[in-house]
Amino acid sequence: MEQYTPKPSSEDEPLDEFEITADILKIPRENRDHPTMKELVSIYIAARDIQRRTTSGNKITEGAPGFLDIEKASLEFRYSLVDNLARVMVHVLASGIPAQPPAKEYIETKLGNVLRPFGLTITEDPQSRAEEEVE
Repeated sequence: MEQYTPKPSSEDEPLDEFEITADILKIPRENRDHPTMKELVSIYIAARDIQRRTTSGNKITEGAPGFLDIEKASLEFRYSLVDNLARVMVHVLASGIPAQPPAKEYIETKLGNVLRPFGLTITEDPQSRAEEEVE
């Protein structure tokens, strides 16, 4: 994702998280009050927050309960899976308005990181490949 430096509309009025995120998503100012655009920004902020909270840099305190026993995976391992999913969410949502196609290889890598431990793989849908070739 591109590095972003917010530009306040005036020196006295710093941009809030909504405006900064709407700028990152390239939502035109005239569309920012629309409920769908507000929801898009809200979901993007939430996905980015999940990603930050589940990155491997976060420390899981010793003795933390394991919650659910998913394939006897540690909580740290499950956080890494959620981190990869959140990265895909952020990447897809960050494609902006109008949307740019997300990087297929990036999504495939991150989803592969989630699926591989469960013995699952990503396969390409022959129908979507045929549609891509027509375009």
